[in-house]
Amino acid sequence: MSGAVSTQQGAPCWLVVTQNGRFAYTANAHSGTISGFAVGTDGALSLLDAGGATAVVGPGNIDLAVSANSRYLYQLRSSGPITALRVENDGHLTTLGVVGAMPGSVAGLAAQ
Repeated sequence: MSGAVSTQQGAPCWLVVTQNGRFAYTANAHSGTISGFAVGTDGALSLLDAGGATAVVGPGNIDLAVSANSRYLYQLRSSGPITALRVENDGHLTTLGVVGAMPGSVAGLAAQ
């Protein structure tokens, strides 16, 4: 397993791993980005993108969830919207859309 791996972004605060164990993602709250990592067979992490940002989603990332089939990643921002992203075969993310504002009391996210 890797020691600390810099995302080169601001305030990484949440981590999820795809169910197949191939990729990991952090929500960077200050930068408004998601960083992606390839997970090696030995557990070592390596950034998917040299600049550290695999997707730009907006500030205030407070939660991430990955679908059971490892094909979709969902991101919740503190202002309420949820961004849906597709996990491509190489681990990069494609934004599919944003669902409007959720109540301000929403504090977590789960995916099927």
